[in-house]
Amino acid sequence: MAKVAFNEDARAVMLASQVARVEAVRAIKRLQHAHSHYVTAAQWDAAAALFSQRGELARGDDVVVGRQAIADYLRATIGDAAHGRLFAELVMTPVVTLSPDGETGRGRWHEMTIDAVAGLHAGWTGGIQENEYVREDGVWRIARLHYHPQYAGPYAEGWHGLTENPQLIPYHYDVAQTGTPVSTLAQDEVVAGTACDTAELAARLARLEDETAIQNLQNAWGYYVDRRQWDDIADLYAPDGLIALANDERVRGRSAIRSALEEMGPAGLSPGELNDHLLFAPVVAIHADGSTASARGLVLGTIGVHQQDAQWTLGIYDNDYVKRDGIWMIAASRYYPRAATDYYRGWAESQIAAHAGWTLATNMPEQRFPACDQPAIRFPHPVAGTHPAPATASARQNDLDEMAQSVTRAAAVDAVENIACAYGYYIDEFRWHEVGELFSTHGWKELSYIGIYKGRERVLGSLIARYGDKGRVSSFLAIHQKIQPVVTIAADGLSARIHLRLFQVGSLPSGPGPFIGGVYEDEAVLEDGIWKISGMDLDYIWFAGYAEGWGKADPQVSRQFAPKPGSMDHYPPDGPLRGPAFAPFPAHEPLPIHFCNPVSGRKPPPRIDQSA
Repeated sequence: MAKVAFNEDARAVMLASQVARVEAVRAIKRLQHAHSHYVTAAQWDAAAALFSQRGELARGDDVVVGRQAIADYLRATIGDAAHGRLFAELVMTPVVTLSPDGETGRGRWHEMTIDAVAGLHAGWTGGIQENEYVREDGVWRIARLHYHPQYAGPYAEGWHGLTENPQLIPYHYDVAQTGTPVSTLAQDEVVAGTACDTAELAARLARLEDETAIQNLQNAWGYYVDRRQWDDIADLYAPDGLIALANDERVRGRSAIRSALEEMGPAGLSPGELNDHLLFAPVVAIHADGSTASARGLVLGTIGVHQQDAQWTLGIYDNDYVKRDGIWMIAASRYYPRAATDYYRGWAESQIAAHAGWTLATNMPEQRFPACDQPAIRFPHPVAGTHPAPATASARQNDLDEMAQSVTRAAAVDAVENIACAYGYYIDEFRWHEVGELFSTHGWKELSYIGIYKGRERVLGSLIARYGDKGRVSSFLAIHQKIQPVVTIAADGLSARIHLRLFQVGSLPSGPGPFIGGVYEDEAVLEDGIWKISGMDLDYIWFAGYAEGWGKADPQVSRQFAPKPGSMDHYPPDGPLRGPAFAPFPAHEPLPIHFCNPVSGRKPPPRIDQSA
């Protein structure tokens, strides 16, 4: 293998430093997602082992230090998840930054937790994590997990804000930090080593690209399930791919998989049907051969038929993938149902044996809540586990120009997710000037219910004209949680698209407000070395008060947040909305989706663009 000494090829060493920084951001995300899985599976020692030697866990007023103390605290406060216990920690909306020396990092996350004991109680908690991470003994670990509670409540009453005067939880970042690619380095920030193995470096870059491709593949699967796009789902499987069924039967091959999907019901949603499947905490493990992989994640379902029923479902996907002719495909999919419950009775009072959502399950149907067993966690422990060395990359990938483009694209994936999520945190607090700074000079944005505003100054002006310039002035919390990104970076690394799911919750100290399901379709551009939002399209799908849920959602209620007629005449939009003005459910509208099928290349269903 070619060895390039630091003094002989500074460019190669620069690339090595850049790759290490992108890997650090991915390692931080993997740590947090793994923590979610270990806590949800009641593996307290494994969760505590993610922390540094003197790591801290701070939850509200409780602060514990050290791995053993953290494990003991989790065991005492959450319990051992005995029979009849359902616990799930859902983390989302990451904004991750890295220190200049690459040895520490920070991350902001939304956390939403389900906690129930069958027949006794069920409740929600939620808030923001502002966390610190450190590289210790060459391995990334959690230095401080600091959870700031924002809302909580019993299931029957719904979540409510915890204070009459909610305080801003300080951001660890500014606008420029969120959009600056982590690969951006000054010469004096290069980590000088004795040698740089370019073949190994190319293989590490290939692994980063593979991880993104698998995440996009799996998240696209989720969006296809939402709309029962059976052809697209079947296309995602390898020609010999399989689905594991509840009766231990194996359906193998795209044609057989397509037929099995049809047995669940015809393609497409029926009138009034909701079938959303929200995917959380993906942990991707690329295997040593570089052509196979696995991934695990959590799935929260909001499903039902309007005016007939509404159900929550909770499950775990644990899938295998294979790379053929340069394209990642699903080799085997396994869905482990954890719970299904009637929305109007709640997690503690209702356990449904079968539900109308993703019914192709694994061979463990008896493990549904209130039973407690879960599938074994297969991914390597991010701290204690053994990770395979990167596979050898092709000769073409060893070219420094190729590697420079690859590291630019890899860093862009995380920067684009950063700015999309930072937008949500800023609008939660009505911080319009920071929102404006997130946009490119000529960027455009839909202002809900009104229209499109074009250009950074117009975007900022529209928000101030609509909401004023005093920040959040009420105790109402509107929390914009974002999950399930599908990120597409242009070949030159200068522009991008990102599709995200919105799961918005609202609350007051006196009780819950509405909650909303929708999707963002964003465009981004690298402007003066910083990623900026160049376009933002938001489509609401459903809108409901907590008491009504989506099963009894009144589409007219979504109009309550629309401005009064004429109230924006002094600052009219530059164009109409691109999609429907109000959440259409129980009707269905085609959604804005930029990505084609990751395997077959089939284009998404067309949507009538009202702004055209």
